[in-house]
Amino acid sequence: MGTFASLLQKTGAEIREVQKEEFRKRIEKLFQAGGMMELENVQLYGKKVVTMKKATMHDYGMDFYYNYFEDACWENAGFCSKSVSVWSEKIGWREFHQVVVAAYTLESLYIDGRQR
Repeated sequence: MGTFASLLQKTGAEIREVQKEEFRKRIEKLFQAGGMMELENVQLYGKKVVTMKKATMHDYGMDFYYNYFEDACWENAGFCSKSVSVWSEKIGWREFHQVVVAAYTLESLYIDGRQR
């Protein structure tokens, strides 16, 4: 079981260009502080190993499905650099859910133009 979340907005509503970089930095900090983790492929003693690390911003954005504090996996969620927006699939109801909902709330403040 789990829940879904999304952001309903007016058609054409978007974050102003001057605020996009600031929003990217804040969303990355929020996901990291909230315990979101991503997979990392490393080579250890000649063997390929998959490890977990803090979710970080990449060229494409962020993509994760595990929360450190909840110690659980959910469906993927993250941030898209191209559209400068948060996205998610099923997010559960505990810490993973709270972090994603906080990210949508932050995005809505930037879209409405209230964030300075």
